[in-house]
This record gives sequence, C-alpha cells and structure tokens, in this order.
Amino acid sequence: MVEYFPMSKTTLSDNIKTRMTELGVKSMRSLSLDSGVSEGTVKMIVNGSSKNPRSDVLNKIASILQCTSDELKSGTWNSDTNNKNTFPEVDPELLSKCLNKVMEVMSKKNISYDGKIVSAMATKVYIQAVKYTENNKERETSIDVATNIMIENLLNEEKTG
Repeated sequence: MVEYFPMSKTTLSDNIKTRMTELGVKSMRSLSLDSGVSEGTVKMIVNGSSKNPRSDVLNKIASILQCTSDELKSGTWNSDTNNKNTFPEVDPELLSKCLNKVMEVMSKKNISYDGKIVSAMATKVYIQAVKYTENNKERETSIDVATNIMIENLLNEEKTG
C-alpha cells in the first residue's frame, strides 16, 4: 500500500497573515494605510482572492512587513531582512523634517489631530525615509511621498470609516 502525505504548501495569503502576526500589524486597514496600497486590494490579497498581485503592490506590502516579495511568496524570512527595522541612532534633524512635513501637509488640508497621531505619522515617515533611501536627496523625496500617501489614506479612512 502506498501512502500519500499532503504537501504542506503555504500560500501568499497565509504568509502575509503570518508576517502580520509576527510584526504585530493588527489589521488589513493598517497594512493598507502603511503601505499605500488600497484597502480593497490588500483584502483581496490577504483573503486569497488575488493570488498573483502586481509586483509593485507586493513590494509595497513586503516593505511594511520588513521582508522581500520573494520571502512573502515563499514564507521564509531571511534574518538580514528582519533586521531592516533596526537603526543605530535617530537623526534628530531628519526626524524634525518629517514632523514638520506632516504638520505642513495636515495644515494645508485643514486637518487637525492630536500630537499622538502627528507623532506616529512622522515616525512612520522617518522609518520609510531611512529604510528605503540611500542619500539626502532621495530622503527628501521619500518624506514628501510618504507624508502625502499617509495623509490621503487618513482622509480616505475618515470617509469610509
């Protein structure tokens, strides 16, 4: 008699859920806001109805989940990738730029929030700027882009929330 053992193959959906749990990402909405990917798209990927998302979308999600898109597909996390989120020291000037940019964009859009929300957004912008850019010119652009994406997502969340 031949015995068959089912292969344990995880799906992209399973791997994203696992990684979200490992990193404490609480919801698909949170993943959407942080990555700049629409909540509907994130839900389709996480629920498994979108099995082969575009690479740019998967890369955005992977960056928030501190891994590569290949790692998300395979479900195997490289320890070097896991350490992307550690910074030797905070650059106070860059953090100040991030905070000022968040406050500037919120002011232009007539948005007022308490200090905790502004501080949290500035911290996320700072992390994006440091993690994914190599020089100051790229960081300036990254700060602008990340701030605008987060503000737009915040406004969209208010409309749907």
